[in-house]
Amino acid sequence: MKTVTLTIGITFAGQNFDMEFETGNDIEEAVLEFINEQFADDEDIEEVTDIKDAPWEVTDWSDVQEFDNLQDIDTLNEIADTKDMDSYDWEVISAGIEADIDIDNIAEAYAGAYRDDEDFAEETADSLGYINKDVSWPYNCIDWEQAANELMQDYREANGHYFRL
Repeated sequence: MKTVTLTIGITFAGQNFDMEFETGNDIEEAVLEFINEQFADDEDIEEVTDIKDAPWEVTDWSDVQEFDNLQDIDTLNEIADTKDMDSYDWEVISAGIEADIDIDNIAEAYAGAYRDDEDFAEETADSLGYINKDVSWPYNCIDWEQAANELMQDYREANGHYFRL
């Protein structure tokens, strides 16, 4: 299983830090461990045992800053808890969220990236074995716009990424 690593900026005790976070882990536990490691030798700061008692905040997300819908810590926690999301990049995850697909279903619903609905319909028909591209007729007579309209009854698209409903 591929793990996605994020670099997040956190602020604690008036100091800014960059912390590596791997998907599939609990972000609050990771922050708690990181803070305690950073301040292990600082006698003025007691060990933090409950992250909710620690005045910390996430100030930056590398790799996801261009995706507004991934800036929320609860969303990232949910993504991190969804194990089969590790093989997808942030663009696909963001598109799934934008297409209103539940985070838990993005991996299962993802159908790929296509130029447009017609291209998606044509590729889908071909992958199902419905099209023989070696013959020009009737292949060149198919109304791919109509085929796409009917196929899109069961799919959603966001930023060129297609998801089954």
